[in-house]
Amino acid sequence: MSPLKTNRVFYLILPFVLFVSVIVALLDYERRASASNAGVVSDVNQIHSTAQAIINRFYWESVDSTIAITFQGTQQNLFTGSIDSVKKHQAIDQLFIDAFHRNDAVSQIRWIDKDGIERHRMNRTEGKLHDELITVEGERLQDKSGRYYVVEAQKLKSGYLYLSKLDLNIENGQVVRPYEPTIRLATPIRDSNNTLQGIIVINFNIKMAFHKLNDLAPEGIDIDLFNAGGQLRYSNSMPDAAFLDLLKGDVLSRGEEAVNHYYEKSKTFKHYITSPPEGRYHKSSDMHYAPQIKAQEKLTLLVLATESHLNQRFKKNLLGAFFLGSLTLFLGCFLAFLLYRSDKKVIALNRALNEQLQISEHSREVKSQFLANMSHEIRTPMTAISGLLTLLLKEKLDDSVRQRLTIIKESSEGLRRIINDILDLSKIESGKSVLSLSEFRPALTVERCISTFNGSAHLKGIELLLDMEPSLFFYTCHGDEYRIEQVINNLLSNAIKFSKDSPVLVSVTSHVHQETQLELTCTVIDQGIGMSDDLVMQLGESFTQADNRLSNDNNGTGLGLSISKALLDSMEATLTIKSTLGVGSQFSFTVNLDVLKKEAGLVENNIAMDDLNVWLVNTDHQSSHFMNKIFHHWGGHAKLIKSADELQRLVDDEIHHHMGLDFILFDLEHSVSNDDVLYTLNRFIENHVNLPKMVVMTSDESRWRSYLSLDKNIELFKKPVTISGFLELLQKVKLVPNIQALEGGQEASIKQLESDIRDRVIKEGQPNILLVEDNITNQHVIAEIFNSMGISVKVANNGKEAVEYVLNEPVDMIFMDVQMPVMSGLEATEIIRQHYTSEQLPIIALSAGVTDNEFEQSERVGMNTHVPKPIDLDKLMSVVVEYWPQTVCSLTPDQLQAFDEFDLSNTAYKWLGDTAYLKVLASFLKEFGGIIQLTSHDEKAAFVHKLKGASGNVGATALHDVCARYEKELIKGDVSIDVVLDSKRQLNHTF
Repeated sequence: MSPLKTNRVFYLILPFVLFVSVIVALLDYERRASASNAGVVSDVNQIHSTAQAIINRFYWESVDSTIAITFQGTQQNLFTGSIDSVKKHQAIDQLFIDAFHRNDAVSQIRWIDKDGIERHRMNRTEGKLHDELITVEGERLQDKSGRYYVVEAQKLKSGYLYLSKLDLNIENGQVVRPYEPTIRLATPIRDSNNTLQGIIVINFNIKMAFHKLNDLAPEGIDIDLFNAGGQLRYSNSMPDAAFLDLLKGDVLSRGEEAVNHYYEKSKTFKHYITSPPEGRYHKSSDMHYAPQIKAQEKLTLLVLATESHLNQRFKKNLLGAFFLGSLTLFLGCFLAFLLYRSDKKVIALNRALNEQLQISEHSREVKSQFLANMSHEIRTPMTAISGLLTLLLKEKLDDSVRQRLTIIKESSEGLRRIINDILDLSKIESGKSVLSLSEFRPALTVERCISTFNGSAHLKGIELLLDMEPSLFFYTCHGDEYRIEQVINNLLSNAIKFSKDSPVLVSVTSHVHQETQLELTCTVIDQGIGMSDDLVMQLGESFTQADNRLSNDNNGTGLGLSISKALLDSMEATLTIKSTLGVGSQFSFTVNLDVLKKEAGLVENNIAMDDLNVWLVNTDHQSSHFMNKIFHHWGGHAKLIKSADELQRLVDDEIHHHMGLDFILFDLEHSVSNDDVLYTLNRFIENHVNLPKMVVMTSDESRWRSYLSLDKNIELFKKPVTISGFLELLQKVKLVPNIQALEGGQEASIKQLESDIRDRVIKEGQPNILLVEDNITNQHVIAEIFNSMGISVKVANNGKEAVEYVLNEPVDMIFMDVQMPVMSGLEATEIIRQHYTSEQLPIIALSAGVTDNEFEQSERVGMNTHVPKPIDLDKLMSVVVEYWPQTVCSLTPDQLQAFDEFDLSNTAYKWLGDTAYLKVLASFLKEFGGIIQLTSHDEKAAFVHKLKGASGNVGATALHDVCARYEKELIKGDVSIDVVLDSKRQLNHTF
């Protein structure tokens, strides 16, 4: 960016900063004002409620004190007649004293007779240390017959009280100083005939209640108390202004300010009473009394926020908003200045960052291309190696040769796994790896993993053990089976790699939640070299082992755990590692799967084991515990024989008592004697005991073959012990009938697929398969693989030859290499797709490239699927079964005869029969089912003539008639044959 543009940007930013600052200030003021106003309203309401409660409490306590004195005096008959005895005088004194002590607001208590003359009076006088109670006697007692509260009280019924107005205490016609705001409660005393006997009058000093009100409100909120005439009786903001209307000549002693305040308050009160404002900053209420109280005046409590208080808050809010706006403006200008100063540095940094990103992207592309090329170059020769090994292992071989070939096969599979691991790690690091969800049975996945590594473990003298809940075997779930299997394979490979002569255990537990979610936990436990805590922390880094010094002995790349952690992270699971140096390691993970169904074919009712008498000869090994767990699941039990003495004792019992033994399982790797099988067999034969079924468990088939010469039908149960293997064993020895066919491992799957293909070849003939491959060795190997299935393939050396062959010869499916000279498989597919759709002619990519980019390329040009090299026989045969087109029409000849377009009365059907005719019809549909592109007159004439003859042979009379009509038109000259092509398409849609 040029300096001119930089300055222009800077000056454009400043108005924006100013605008934002103003908006921030306005929004902050609104926020502050809203909060402030709400606070004032809340304060006014709360203070009003509290002030009202204080005044009400004062009045209620005053009423209670008056009622208590009157009731107690009446009960003691103290307020009748005259005080004619010392005892009565003392009783009245004590009654009054108790009242003073109960209520600190009581300032004077008087008993006035029915004529209005004071008979007994007691005053409270404030002292420096404490209050004094003084009894007034004799001449000092006054005549109160003319006072308003006496006159009004004489009119009341018994039990009623008269409440005087709130004024100042007056003695002998003079206002008492210091001023005492006082109320008087008077209640009549009547005898049983309702005759007036006297009046009890009590003065209550409200000064303490006013003190409480003084402490209640903050500055700016006024608490005022008015009588009905608007005279101020209390004000927290100007206490001296209260009662000025009662002081008469002493008004000026309160000061001019108090007088002005009095009139202002009275004016404000009258304004609020006559025309209440709509604002929320005030609240007023009248004081209410009990029904038995006759009040001389009505008091009104008014609480309001003063104008000065509201203005002060407004100024504070405005100042705060202005400060925040100014701060925003300052910061904005400062940031704009920094932006202006650092613009060149930012531009330089962006340029450098872009360069680094380009370098990084280029490096990633180079890395991906390198991995793809490396994978392709390794997989191409591995195709020949793996394919030839597969073919050799199908032949009859010497045991030693078969064992060596098996080792080579497993080594090549190990190399393939390493290549896959490298590519998977690259995908994960680049974020291109996605979950591939499918339907699968977790138990079979685990069993397949163990089966995969059984050979390599056996070569190292390591026994693989499985411990799994039998109920898991019947659950079908939805999840990423490939990744789960890959993680287990990596953990197993790692455990075998670092173990020597010690077993490796795969423990699988499951917990089903409401039959919809299955929590699967897999743990791989070894007793290998173990690791320290520091070494455990290093695990999981790409191409890193816990201790690189171990690589010479164990040949590891460190990829397995890195990929396992990454794969589990993508499934929201965690790899947990526990290890002790010199003791062993434990790797575990838990994944959550959706439950699709629970198999009903293998239920307890189909397998009855409760009556089986089974011996398991084993030195209390882990495999025997798992076997017993399986027995227990179906209600059975196997007698575990853990010593030679126990075996001898049970054999003796069987010889003498004939216990009905069904079969015996001998664990050859954990036998209780030198030869458990021969010992048991010889004892039973010598004593003429019917031989039970005998099964030997071993991971070494050669040990089982050593017993075949005995000709005693000793069966093999090949380790490791799995649920599938166990159920197959029961079916093999025919002790448990009606067991549904079980899903086997990969080997069984391959055999079943191969059998299905061979059966179809015999029934329908070979499919027309074109193999397009430029590598001569791979041509030979792949062709031999197809030959082993009874299929002969045609071979093209490149894409150009493939296109020429397809356009001239019938083809059912094509296996197409992608990278070839002359013309690549992608180019050839694009050309073929111009003539045949993917449904009409399946094209399967057969390539050493296995990256996502290569998969997308093959899919984009129209290839149906992808079979990676080296060839996985299971995958190859599955593709053949899936894409081999049906060569027999699904409709019967009778059904075809019902269509108007068909007439089979004079066709090949008459002499071919149903099956042969349908094959001819299928060939016709295949030959003329593709996309037809004809341009010249000669091409159109030849095509219509050929179609006319073929359609007539199969009885497609409607199409035959259309072809015949247009054949005549073409003799006359060049015309469009779209009607012919439409008729052909309609015929194809019929099927």
